[in-house]
Amino acid sequence: MPDRLGFHGSSIQTPVDSVWIGRLPYKGLGVFSFGDWRIQRLPSFEERLEWILPLTVTGDVNFTLVAVWAMNHRASTPVPVGLPRPQPIAAADVYGFDDEAERLMVMGDFNSAPQWDTPNKRTFANLVNRYERSGLRSAYHASSGEPFGSESQPTHWWRDRKADGPTYHIDYAFLPESWLHASTIEIGGYERWVTEAGSDHAPLIVDVDLARLHAGELAGAAARNFPVSSIHD
Repeated sequence: MPDRLGFHGSSIQTPVDSVWIGRLPYKGLGVFSFGDWRIQRLPSFEERLEWILPLTVTGDVNFTLVAVWAMNHRASTPVPVGLPRPQPIAAADVYGFDDEAERLMVMGDFNSAPQWDTPNKRTFANLVNRYERSGLRSAYHASSGEPFGSESQPTHWWRDRKADGPTYHIDYAFLPESWLHASTIEIGGYERWVTEAGSDHAPLIVDVDLARLHAGELAGAAARNFPVSSIHD
């Protein structure tokens, strides 16, 4: 699929690496790397978590990236027996978030928000609680100080894609607590991404200033036997 996206012959930089998952040739989840950054799908990839894509990222900092396009109740493949639901929560157990959170980013379209929780079905609250137990926090909410469900900037224009229509904040980037001070967050605007590009989402962009990451924090993570080389085939 990546070769169909028109990188070649355009003004868009051609990616160094790309990883794609999806049952259909025109619909799926893709991750692309540029410059000196390299990506590779984890050998422990669990295809029954639709669609959750775990990757090793190597570059100036080595870490694990878990990309998310959560199908939740619409998934065609059920979450394996014995794991919590939906897929993004199950991923915390499958990929060992508790052991890897110092060098882990989980980000993408979670198709979930607190507005959709009910007293008997606290899906979003359970997600946030599970990730926070692993030391991960939403970069947008840590930066803005806004509570979940009361975001001033939406990421999704639902149904009719109108500026004054229903909107939600359902795209998230969960980062290690120790990375938040070095991170800046930006959400793309409605005009560019919805009106011009025709999407119903605007991107959530996370920029991590590697120079600001404390050397001791990185060394501590590496000492826990988490270098990317240890999980290659």
